[in-house]
Amino acid sequence: DRQQMGMMVCVAVLCSACYANSLHSSFVYDDGIAIAKNKDVTGNSTLSSLLIHDFWGQDLHNETSHKSYRPLATLTFRLLWAFQPGSAVPFHMACLAAHALTSSLTGLLCFSILQLSYSRHTSFWASLWCIALFATHPVHTEAVSNVVSLCEVQSAALSLSSFLLYLQAQSSSSLPHSFAATSGSLLLL
Repeated sequence: DRQQMGMMVCVAVLCSACYANSLHSSFVYDDGIAIAKNKDVTGNSTLSSLLIHDFWGQDLHNETSHKSYRPLATLTFRLLWAFQPGSAVPFHMACLAAHALTSSLTGLLCFSILQLSYSRHTSFWASLWCIALFATHPVHTEAVSNVVSLCEVQSAALSLSSFLLYLQAQSSSSLPHSFAATSGSLLLL
């Protein structure tokens, strides 16, 4: 609906205003190890290696491996690296877009829950204030500005999507389709 689309545009503008200064930053902290020096990200290994390596590019059976298995995040990094090898800009853009998406999904969840007890008008404005606070809160600075944190934001977006699909399934007669979509979102986690 138009109100919800307007809410998402507001979120995108707020997120961009808050975090646009990070778009031209370089790789920092763990970004160098997880991205620039990771053969799974730079394309110096096969795609199938994403399934047997940890987040840092180590073989999962290696005793030095952290055992942090995040193939979706590593695949995302690989695709972003292929877009503009060596540049952090696509990664920062993806982090900003993922935060805007997660903020929008948070707003939709607030709206869905509030609408159970309040009018549509009240639910909309309360949700808008909630996502404005969520989107601009300083606690998200690390998750948006540090590229390796993209996996946490992806996880949040998939979790929120799953919950929203579950709520939709509860109020829908199309249970098999909603169940399939919810299961698919959870599977990607």
